[in-house]
Amino acid sequence: MNNWLLIPACLLTWSAAAQPAAKLLSRQSMTLTDGCYLPRYEGEDSVATEFTFLNADSSVRKELRELKTNRLMRREIFKGQTPVGIWMLQYNAKAPAIEWAYDIAPKGILSSCDNGYLYQMGDPDLSFGGQGHSFSPPELADGQSVEEFIRTHLQSPACSQERQLGELRLKGILTENGSLEELAITKSLTPALDAEVIRAVKQLHFTKPALLDGKSVRLCVRLPVSFSEQ
Repeated sequence: MNNWLLIPACLLTWSAAAQPAAKLLSRQSMTLTDGCYLPRYEGEDSVATEFTFLNADSSVRKELRELKTNRLMRREIFKGQTPVGIWMLQYNAKAPAIEWAYDIAPKGILSSCDNGYLYQMGDPDLSFGGQGHSFSPPELADGQSVEEFIRTHLQSPACSQERQLGELRLKGILTENGSLEELAITKSLTPALDAEVIRAVKQLHFTKPALLDGKSVRLCVRLPVSFSEQ
């Protein structure tokens, strides 16, 4: 019986040693206002606590936990100002947790546009080049627009403190097989929003590539993404 009890203890010791301890930087009481968890002010009741940790790899992790149960409701990880790692959101305990990964560098470098064709995503025609030739824009599955696709794939919490209104702009390369490469931000809003938009855009894949005179063509592309009050 004693030997049986010793095994879990050994496993726990190994597990703790394998996970470098994170340093607690701060904790802040939060209240629920209009569906958002916001810092608590005098006279308001605390319903959650936001903990900020410094990880062993110098990234900073923020965790929002329910006060009564210590249930994890939100996890965000930053390297500097750039989102990294696995983010998580589960405000409703009865709904499945939403997780999404950041493993991209939002400030990419765009190679030169060597063929001279410039296309703004969603337009019916080329913005530059291809004069005198027939052009067919790329198509997504089910006739979905690029804007609709991005909106449905954005995972940022509705109450994100990084929210900022305006237009974010990207550029990149649309290959002959309909995939996007070498994405870069040309007009930034916030580091978190930049990274989230790029994460969503990287999932774009056109079932029908752009055609020039009936043949698939490689394009330099621009993509504006606007955020406004709903």
